[in-house]
Amino acid sequence: MLIETTREGVTLRRLTPSDAEEYSSLLRSNEAHLTRLGNYVDEVATPTSVYAQQFADDGPVLAFAICEAATMVGGTALVPVDPPKYGLGYWLAADACGRGLANVALAALADFAFQQLGATDLFAGVTHGNEKSAAVLERNGFRIVADFADYTRFHLAQPDQGDHLNGAACAAIWVPATPAPGRNTYKVSLTRGVRGTHRRALDGRRDPGALESLVPERV
Repeated sequence: MLIETTREGVTLRRLTPSDAEEYSSLLRSNEAHLTRLGNYVDEVATPTSVYAQQFADDGPVLAFAICEAATMVGGTALVPVDPPKYGLGYWLAADACGRGLANVALAALADFAFQQLGATDLFAGVTHGNEKSAAVLERNGFRIVADFADYTRFHLAQPDQGDHLNGAACAAIWVPATPAPGRNTYKVSLTRGVRGTHRRALDGRRDPGALESLVPERV
């Protein structure tokens, strides 16, 4: 499965067990970048075999590689916490930051969740002090719904007809493209964008269905 974004050459590709080695290698090579705010220690340490299990068709998350010119530069996932409610998040390698890749990836994944999975609500969590992550979410239509000791929870509801017609009401227009022949391909159209990175987001809880958020200081 391939999800196209609004930027030419940037796609989300469904991860399979055969991608586990490349995925975990990319995490490990970006350890300093990903863990500098205290997050992502467990993800970097996770064995490749565990990722292979997660990327199976019946795995606990719907995981994608963020690809630029067909090269994996990060990861993104939808977590079925309580369908049709989902958590979402993503991360980027250090050298992929600063080019707006996170924004188009977030928009495309949210569009896919609403239009293809029938999601009604998307949630993301941001560690306190991570203003850049919060800004990415807010500029894509997410709003704060709860504040906890270590993180803030953000929420985006499925856009209604008014959101489709009013670009100012929602950061994204939720229009799936016609799948290309022979593959499942979707595309999202944005009304406006933001440069930044929101990675591995949900509640910040350490359980298989929980993701955390980080943003590089350089976006």
